[in-house]
Amino acid sequence: MNDITFYGAPWCAPCNQLKRQLTDNKIDFDFKNVDEKENEEAMLEASDGRYLIPTVVIGDKVMQNPHISMVKDAIAAV
Repeated sequence: MNDITFYGAPWCAPCNQLKRQLTDNKIDFDFKNVDEKENEEAMLEASDGRYLIPTVVIGDKVMQNPHISMVKDAIAAV
């Protein structure tokens, strides 16, 4: 399985929607809560300082507020 890192927050509606879509599609991911400082810093480093959640990292591809189809395309390209 591909390594998928999902940066988001429990209070974020778009994050919760994307998490649900990933789970429904049986796509495994590692959720990192950006309310925790070290996760926020890692997301900012991955996204060149842009704070926008959800942020999904697959390999060297960083997607911010992606549609589920973008995530699926990125997985297929790895």
